[in-house]
Amino acid sequence: MSGSPPAAPSLTVVVPTYGRAGDLSALLERLVPQLGERKSLVIVNDGSPSPAYDRVIAAHASPHLRYLVLPRNIGRGGARNAGAAACDTGWIVFTDDDCRPPPGWLDRIASLVARHDGGPAALDLIGGRTYPVLDHPPGFLSRVLACAGYHPNPVTVQGDLHCAVTAACAVRASALAAVGGFDPAYTTGEDLNLTARLTRAGYRARIARDWWTGHTVDASLPETCGRFFRYGRAAAQNAFALSDWSAHYFRTSMTLPAILRTIRRGMARRHARFARARFPMAERLAATAITGVV
Repeated sequence: MSGSPPAAPSLTVVVPTYGRAGDLSALLERLVPQLGERKSLVIVNDGSPSPAYDRVIAAHASPHLRYLVLPRNIGRGGARNAGAAACDTGWIVFTDDDCRPPPGWLDRIASLVARHDGGPAALDLIGGRTYPVLDHPPGFLSRVLACAGYHPNPVTVQGDLHCAVTAACAVRASALAAVGGFDPAYTTGEDLNLTARLTRAGYRARIARDWWTGHTVDASLPETCGRFFRYGRAAAQNAFALSDWSAHYFRTSMTLPAILRTIRRGMARRHARFARARFPMAERLAATAITGVV
């Protein structure tokens, strides 16, 4: 009918998973009810031999859900490419199996995609944000990392989006195909690499600061050390591949002094909020504490 608004663009969520059937079940509990006629989901089992996956998929069966099983483990970048190849929608949304999207998460990105699908405000990559979700009972290190803000979030440099994290990002399918998808050589840091290649190719990107998903923070010391080792290795890969200051920014943000500074700032902010809530007279002192640390 003349004057009616255009139909919202269709989108597909792609989730790679390996060895985390329990996390995937928690994700599907939140995500499957949000699926619908123009919102579908592809789960990519990245060669995990766990028999629990079949039970999880059966428990959350939906006509809008597809389940792909890769014959061998190829890494998250390759698994995301396999999922994207199975999509026939104009936009692809990426998230991780350890994320916890709130109600309305898919409706929110569908609204953003419709607003930026064409015209002067058109975008090709939209990066969302995450907030920490502590498993129960959380360990000391999990609480410290959550307080310090060490969970995946997009990176901006001077207002430009330099890394849309795959915990929450939406990309135009044609743009993703044009740059060859994710680089399968990356096991970590593939989102920084993809963002850089998209923006260098002239595609437009921005952060959606009000599109949030929960991300679990459940860390032991060996897991945390291993994760930051992988971050550093991926940053070095990107530094050689991209050879620009965005990779340098990412690399230097992962050094031990930078991590300790971030933890100290996070702890100071938490104590300041506690002081303002419990002792209104200490608000000025709390503000001074934050200013002194930052």
